[in-house]
Amino acid sequence: MSIAVHPRAHATVTGPTATFTTPDGHAEPLYAARGEDIRHAVIRRATDEARRTGTPIELVTFGDRGQHHLLIEPNGALHPLTDPAPTDDPDDVEDLLPDVTVGEEVRDDTPRRAVASTDAAPAAESPARPTFLT
Repeated sequence: MSIAVHPRAHATVTGPTATFTTPDGHAEPLYAARGEDIRHAVIRRATDEARRTGTPIELVTFGDRGQHHLLIEPNGALHPLTDPAPTDDPDDVEDLLPDVTVGEEVRDDTPRRAVASTDAAPAAESPARPTFLT
């Protein structure tokens, strides 16, 4: 039995924006249109890539809803991959993020007011999301 291997694109979702990396390694920022969820913009960009290449694209997403694998067909159909091809090492996810120049440490010795402690209830956890789009 063989496992079909498709070109793999990556998307790192961070709040209302994402970084989409094409199978050939080109990274580009994505922004949602007004009133659109960023995940739909990611799917639209992956579909454009599948159409451009004429081949299905495996989309691996990373973000606040976890890691997901989707197969995006050139005709726009998408399927969750329940048994995806071996993935990149999760420790290498940082390689997909844009480079950030780290500057010199800044120390602020400004005196601060003491903040009174409150015994507020802990924030409720966000509900589990079973898929990338919901």
